[in-house]
Amino acid sequence: MRCKSATYASIGECVHQAITNILNIPSVKHYQIVTEQRADFSSTADSRKAESGSRAAIVLIYLMARYSGRRKRALFGRVADLLRSETQIQPREVVIGLIETPRENWSFGYDEALFLEMMAYQLP
Repeated sequence: MRCKSATYASIGECVHQAITNILNIPSVKHYQIVTEQRADFSSTADSRKAESGSRAAIVLIYLMARYSGRRKRALFGRVADLLRSETQIQPREVVIGLIETPRENWSFGYDEALFLEMMAYQLP
């Protein structure tokens, strides 16, 4: 599915597409939470205000700790590129954060077999 407008689903789809492309994660189930902030919300200091009427995106991605800095920078660029081309959110209005945790900090309903199946591509 391609993202075409800046709807919640399209923003989530652009991020998911970047993750599957850059991190080589199989496109199976994906879980996303997309929320909206009030119009005057700004993630920037006074020195760089968002343009009037512009859209912005703050993306937070949880990953197992295993990707190189180069791969993470490629992910940041791919997310920004997709959001610009598919939703018209400009790269200067995109903030991306990664939270990396070791394998033992992950659980999917306390089902170890399901966890191993879903995360097999990331395990050493």
